Amino acid sequence: MDIETFREECKKLGDLCDSILLDRGPEYTERNPDRLNNFNSTAKKLGITPQQVAFVFLNKHFASIAQFCAGQYKGDEPIQGRIADAINYLRLLNAINHDNQDKDIWVTETGAIVVK
Repeated sequence: MDIETFREECKKLGDLCDSILLDRGPEYTERNPDRLNNFNSTAKKLGITPQQVAFVFLNKHFASIAQFCAGQYKGDEPIQGRIADAINYLRLLNAINHDNQDKDIWVTETGAIVVK
């Protein structure tokens, strides 16, 4: 693939990521103005961290991508959508990290979450 085609593909993928992130945002935030509400509220319900919630959501897309790479993907969505979703979950994980960078969060050996 030449550099110009690569740039075009990167732009298309970036545009797809942005479109998905902006179009689905209200659905996933339960209309809450906090863009990370879905991660924070799910974490609270399950007693895990928002980062762990993001990883669980991200891992679903990694599983589909792994199937694609193995020639076994039978998803109902084009693989580009799964790749874009994975990129978006990484973006959201970055936002969670930014939102929590002043907090000291860890999980104890017993599974308890400590936030300071």
